[in-house]
Amino acid sequence: MQNRTTCFLILLNFASGICGMEHTINKEIELKDVVHIVVVPGIGAVSIDNEVDAKPVKRDYIRDIFPQFENVHYTESPQWPPDLGQEQCLECLKKTMDPLIKEQNVKRIILHGSSMGTATTLNYVAEHPDNVKMVILEGTIASGNNQISLVAETISPLLTKIPLNYYVLPYLAKVLMSFFTPTEKGFEFNWGAKFKLCPYWPTGKQSFLSIEKIPHDLPIILLHSIYDMTPFEQARIIYEGLKNKGHDNVYLLPIIEKRHDCLLDRKKNQKEIAALYTILQKHNLLPDQNSDTNENVDLTIYQPQLDSAAYTKLYNQEWYFILVKPFCCLFTLAMIAHLLGS
Repeated sequence: MQNRTTCFLILLNFASGICGMEHTINKEIELKDVVHIVVVPGIGAVSIDNEVDAKPVKRDYIRDIFPQFENVHYTESPQWPPDLGQEQCLECLKKTMDPLIKEQNVKRIILHGSSMGTATTLNYVAEHPDNVKMVILEGTIASGNNQISLVAETISPLLTKIPLNYYVLPYLAKVLMSFFTPTEKGFEFNWGAKFKLCPYWPTGKQSFLSIEKIPHDLPIILLHSIYDMTPFEQARIIYEGLKNKGHDNVYLLPIIEKRHDCLLDRKKNQKEIAALYTILQKHNLLPDQNSDTNENVDLTIYQPQLDSAAYTKLYNQEWYFILVKPFCCLFTLAMIAHLLGS
């Protein structure tokens, strides 16, 4: 009798071990299937004097647009001066992505980039495409050099009269961002311990060049205001480049709002939000694929057939940076010497 009881207990423990193992495996599978959103901030979130939360990401906006997603992560803001999506920004994004991928084994990630964060996002996906299942870009920056030229033109049209201004202005901006820090009262001159060389390099990573390495099957959504200070052409350049390189899952959504980011409003942009959720559903990225709230929108209107003229023009402009780099570097050194001597 005692032997039978012992055998029964052994079998019971073995069965519960199998059930426990099955439960663990199912839980791991479930965790891998969960979709995570990683938010990549723009230049408005850059911290001054190590105050990371000086200008926090607008979390309410993300919660409002993606209420079904429980796993949302916010990338740490880079410090001033920014590098417009290059190595400094990429390191901040990696600090968020690496624990998710390497430690938590997350397999399904949506990257949501705004403004400068769009450049960071595209540059990151070009190098680390694994586990990123969708990219959403708001207020796209196709090139840091192009963006600097556009901003310079709004500050003073005279800046565009400088010889070779497209190639000189990025280096001039590098010098100015090294010596001056924005404050509530204007700009403060950096000297001594406060001086920090701006890490942006005009010949460094540019998002419109990075798209050559992005997987062709990755869904990419571009949201851009037609009234943005950063022209709609910037989003069009990325769209043209992707389509020209054989990407079928790229979508261009024009927004009629006078904003640069946080473009979607639940009341004003129901059509665009419906399209966004249709794309999410199409690529099996909604937390509840069988929800009654899921949309079904004709997406062909967001995949216009455009030529690649704008992309080709920017590509040619950037290529000449190689030729003028020695001259621009000398100009930068001369500017630094002048500021140090004054």
